[in-house]
Amino acid sequence: MKLGLDILLQKIWDALAMVRVYTKRRGELPDFSEPIILTKGRGGVKVYDCIMQIHKSLLEDFAAA
Repeated sequence: MKLGLDILLQKIWDALAMVRVYTKRRGELPDFSEPIILTKGRGGVKVYDCIMQIHKSLLEDFAAA
């Protein structure tokens, strides 16, 4: 049965302004198993906001690269 749940799920993500961010280490492929979920309501959806959710010390490493 096609109930349109995929459309509903996408509309929920859009309504909540949710963004998936996939991380990777230098020289490795991205890890698509556990994305970081960012929302405007929980701090923002910019690269800075993603780094701060992981650990603020990474900001220095990211700026140096």
